Amino acid sequence: MEVTGDKVLVKVLKPDAITEGGIVIPEQVRDRPVEGVVVGLGPTLSGEYFGLTGLALGDTVLFAKYGGVEVDISYEQHYILQQRDILAVLERVPHDSRSL
Repeated sequence: MEVTGDKVLVKVLKPDAITEGGIVIPEQVRDRPVEGVVVGLGPTLSGEYFGLTGLALGDTVLFAKYGGVEVDISYEQHYILQQRDILAVLERVPHDSRSL
């Protein structure tokens, strides 16, 4: 899947289903995910860097809780987000391996 414009395709990182105390949290009451890995950048963002964030494929990001559109790709949860929905980069991929 290719995203268009200033869109970012993010693969969701699933939150833990069990608390540190061993309590299982049912899927129906879990919060909507807000962390994921960048797996696609729209053509206006696809360069090594864009804006002030410098997003790259493979970066782990924090995104707006109610931003974007949810899509399933190969039975995995993804979000198509606008650039402004990316709130922070939590972990960057090393510079020499920034292409997936």
